[in-house]
Amino acid sequence: MRNLLWITGRLPHPLRSGDALYTAGLLRAAHAANFAVTVIGLPRSPNPNLNELDSVAPVDWRPVNAEPNSAIGSLVSALPKDAYTLYPARFHLELSEALARPWDWIVFDHARSGGALKLARRHSGKIAYVAHNVERNVRREVAMGVSGKMFRPHYVIDALKYGRLETKIVDAADAVLCITEDDAEVFRRRGATAFHVPPVYLGEKLRTRTVSAETPRRVLLLGSFDWVAKQNNLLRFLDLAGTRLIAAGIGIDIVGSIPERLKASLEATYPAVKFWGAVEDFREIAKDVRGGLIPEELGGGMKMKTLDYIFMRLPVFSLRSGAAGLPADVVSKGFASTTLAELASDILAGIDNVDDLDSRQNQAFDACEKRFSVEETASTLETVFSAENERSRRV
Repeated sequence: MRNLLWITGRLPHPLRSGDALYTAGLLRAAHAANFAVTVIGLPRSPNPNLNELDSVAPVDWRPVNAEPNSAIGSLVSALPKDAYTLYPARFHLELSEALARPWDWIVFDHARSGGALKLARRHSGKIAYVAHNVERNVRREVAMGVSGKMFRPHYVIDALKYGRLETKIVDAADAVLCITEDDAEVFRRRGATAFHVPPVYLGEKLRTRTVSAETPRRVLLLGSFDWVAKQNNLLRFLDLAGTRLIAAGIGIDIVGSIPERLKASLEATYPAVKFWGAVEDFREIAKDVRGGLIPEELGGGMKMKTLDYIFMRLPVFSLRSGAAGLPADVVSKGFASTTLAELASDILAGIDNVDDLDSRQNQAFDACEKRFSVEETASTLETVFSAENERSRRV
């Protein structure tokens, strides 16, 4: 049995964001592959319930009950803000104690866990890096998308720090795990031993559903809108596409956590849009819509909500960038648009062709049913963490 120490800035609970869902799926797959996994990280909420963590994955959880560092300190740190705040002294101490044990692999889950890289490199275990996206590219895009001259420099500097930290982690890694094949190819060009490790779908699969003329003319956008990049995506969608949909009488349901001030502002600006906030179960909302939306222009990796849509039997209206990570035969079953304007046009043209929508959702479900499973990802992890996988040195 191979022993894995899994370092993550934030423990994957609750499962309300794409990064938490991807991590949770990998941990379940690692357990299924018969690896002994210990996970250490800061909880996303105070006083974590170990029973709730066990429901995410049956691994050895080591929550670090400490307050994050103040973000102000990151201004004088070489680490980007997230990596700095999520590596307080208590985390360093408890990780040092964990590293006193022998480990076959030390896994850095997301670049924001990279504050511990220097400490981990003193250990004899191999290093793996779980890249949720290509941070160098994504953070630069986010910085360029921030409005206001006062705030943009902070994001530009943070993007540069993320790029440097990502390079250090990749250089140190014996294996890089990527959520899409496109991301894996980027890291391979940098000299890394990179693997495409698809996510695991953790939700329920709706065995049957029909999109018909009785289905309300509404569309659903799932997401977590706490990060500035996600907020910018949402604002651009509502401005460039949402207004056209509303004018045509198409309802929009937006489900996911969102800062209260932003939510109140958007509700006042777009009274026809329903903002549900974070909900425990979105299935009752999903049954009364004709399609799911992927309108993100910024942010990399695979959009985990795509799988929610497909397995809830919703036809997918997406930007091409939002279809990353999906097999080509699945992408062809949805609507992949180049721009937000084109996305709005595709929705307007297709929303009332219910027979076509119903056919597309059935075909996408059938194409994905045996993919994105614990068993498939466990098999990939067995290859990634095999004894034969040796360090790849960058030239």
